[in-house]
Amino acid sequence: MTTYLQNTIFADEPPVISFHCTDQFIRDRPIVNIMSQSKRFSRTLRSFKSIDNDQNVRSESKFLLMTTTVTASYQKQIEQLGFGQYFNRIQGNDFVSKQNLASAVRQQQHFFKDTNTYYNIHPKTFLIPQEKKELLKQFQNQYYIQKPDCGSKGQGITIANNLLDFDLTQESVIQEYESTMLLNGHKFDVRIHILITSIDPFICYIYKEGFVRIAKQLYAQPTALNQNFTQTHLTNIAVNNPESNDSFMNDSGDPCLIRLTDFFLIYPHLKKSVEDLVNQTMVTIHPNILKQAQLCSTRLHEYPKTTFQVFGLDVYFTPNGEAKLFEINRNPVLKSISNIHKEIQGQEILSDSLELLGLRINLDKNNKIIHPKGCKDDPRIYRWKGEVEYSHTIQQLKTNDFNINLLTEFEKRAVLQIKDEATRLGGYQRIKFENMLEQFREPSYMTYLMYTCIQ
Repeated sequence: MTTYLQNTIFADEPPVISFHCTDQFIRDRPIVNIMSQSKRFSRTLRSFKSIDNDQNVRSESKFLLMTTTVTASYQKQIEQLGFGQYFNRIQGNDFVSKQNLASAVRQQQHFFKDTNTYYNIHPKTFLIPQEKKELLKQFQNQYYIQKPDCGSKGQGITIANNLLDFDLTQESVIQEYESTMLLNGHKFDVRIHILITSIDPFICYIYKEGFVRIAKQLYAQPTALNQNFTQTHLTNIAVNNPESNDSFMNDSGDPCLIRLTDFFLIYPHLKKSVEDLVNQTMVTIHPNILKQAQLCSTRLHEYPKTTFQVFGLDVYFTPNGEAKLFEINRNPVLKSISNIHKEIQGQEILSDSLELLGLRINLDKNNKIIHPKGCKDDPRIYRWKGEVEYSHTIQQLKTNDFNINLLTEFEKRAVLQIKDEATRLGGYQRIKFENMLEQFREPSYMTYLMYTCIQ
């Protein structure tokens, strides 16, 4: 069994599962078969896909609870997690919906309005129905695009230049339809994967690989004749390859999906623009996620961390090569939906995410696995039991009145999380917030402390 376990940097903590073993059979099935020597373990460490907002996790005897829906905040389920259980949703994750994202961007722009930093990372957006009057006042003879607030896969999207074509009662956003850079005459965007392992302090990682999504049909400016041609104007895989065909080609005979790394080899100057956009996006949304998490969760400062989430950032480029954000997907596809998608992404992002997080496996005196259960606080399962105590104030940190020797045990544990995760990065690279502290409009004390220590 220990073949597939590795130690963390914390001497008092149990080992974590290694998803990067050499056995190809196990590597291809990282969740179900990683511990093939324990049938009970392989039954309990498996995907959990049908949980809804009213479902309890009290009877769940599983190490890893996973959901693929986005219509719920899952705060109740997070509070019900037993010691040793992990869940693929963070507190406050609903604050990256389309409306909340637009609001966060506005707040960031307002905060930095008197500086040379302007967060022009998002199309001009109206929140519907609450900003219906503003839309009516500012509506011009141009095309707009309406997206349901919690929609996905290109469903429910309307492109039009007539107000009568929009549903102004639906909870949604209406954005200016902007001109974008084309790839061989086709509209495209890129999917960037971000992993969040901690809200406070804020710890995020960007994945090395992603993919470029290319519309199936040649692009043409929207008109009354083509405004409903979704395969011209949208890049969603579900829209352009509804049958999940392996020969996923556009009308020009080129693939509709290509590796992000291959794309950057051809357009290396766009990589820096994407990285800057990702950095600006994460510091923009953090205050909103943190505030919601602080209001609804009592588990924000538990160790080891038991919640995590992978987000998909959909990025497009203006004609001059500036990266901008379409939206943030709370439930990006992490499985292969066709052979071509498997060749590009495969399952590495899922196993790399779980590896980096570090799923602790508690063993009893006989070296047998202790199985956690929802709402059960088994004293045999490791949990850091120190007090949440602070050594400084955020004002002291901002004025460099800081003494690292005064850190409390709680603060040391929090700061060392990055060092521990750095031993299991896989295909991830940490976003270096230590270079962006002044860009947080409302930095938390723990975030400021973390990156002050790293500096």
